[in-house]
Amino acid sequence: MKENKDSNLKQKGYKQIECLSDLAVEVWGRNIEELFKNAACSMFSIICRLDLIKGNFKKEIIIKRKNIDSKEDLLIVWLNKLLYFHETKKVIFSDFQISKIFISNLKKENCIINALCTGDIIDLRKHEIYTNIKAATYHDIKIHQDSRSGFLKTKIIFDV
Repeated sequence: MKENKDSNLKQKGYKQIECLSDLAVEVWGRNIEELFKNAACSMFSIICRLDLIKGNFKKEIIIKRKNIDSKEDLLIVWLNKLLYFHETKKVIFSDFQISKIFISNLKKENCIINALCTGDIIDLRKHEIYTNIKAATYHDIKIHQDSRSGFLKTKIIFDV
């Protein structure tokens, strides 16, 4: 039975981990797009049960920013942009099709994310909100390649 749980974790791409006052997740992916997708799924799984989301709402999200120093910076910008839509449009996203991530080494060039996000407008008769997340934080964030699995991994701490 333990093997089954471990294989489910690998398919899911994230797990909640211990954190003193906030919420934290460990996230992994085979590439940067999958890591960003799994990070977004992990965040919304803290907010609401994702299996209740029907996918009736679609939003193309394009982020273009200069002066981003790293893939970690872009990941935090991505998650906080999704939280912005969650708060202002009252939407819960459950699926993320990321078509492009470009991270420049030059601060004068735009770093880019293009994604199609699918979810639902929040209906409290159908969607139970577990936790409100204020922001994804920069605390201890570092994306690295795991030497055993070859996957990209990171830890994200959410301010609640």
